[in-house]
Amino acid sequence: MRQANNLRHIMTMTLKNVRKASKYSTHFANATLDEHGVAVHSGWLVAYCTHPITREYLCATMEFLCIGAQLPDFSYQDKPVLPDDNMALIRSRDGERWEIVADFRGQVGYRISDGSKIYIDFLAELPASLTLRAPLKATDIWNGERWIDNVLLVPVASLAKYNLPMLL
Repeated sequence: MRQANNLRHIMTMTLKNVRKASKYSTHFANATLDEHGVAVHSGWLVAYCTHPITREYLCATMEFLCIGAQLPDFSYQDKPVLPDDNMALIRSRDGERWEIVADFRGQVGYRISDGSKIYIDFLAELPASLTLRAPLKATDIWNGERWIDNVLLVPVASLAKYNLPMLL
């Protein structure tokens, strides 16, 4: 009788342990990468993808990596910090880190040399040769901070209506 009770106790404990350490799991297997970016454990990994030319961040994807595999080209394991408005997120040229840069794409810039319009289609701070401020008149010139009216460019005929004396 005592042996039967001991046997029942052992069977109960074994069943409890089997339930705790099940051969099944409802969790995703996570991939592990070594220092060279090669998977040492198969599983899923979040990849942060970039544009191959501009290096701009595009999206996050779930990638399944088998042992020995690497992330797809232009994808990285480190999660970026998302930028504020009017800023863009790009990968550094060496691929080692995320960078936040100015994003004026879609806006109109003006060449400070002649006031001509240029549609901005690049990521970065504006070069010193451009401004976002529009000149008010065709005769405006850039003084380093703002557009000012250049009266020397005003045709003499347009000044005649003011009856100004001619200075020689």
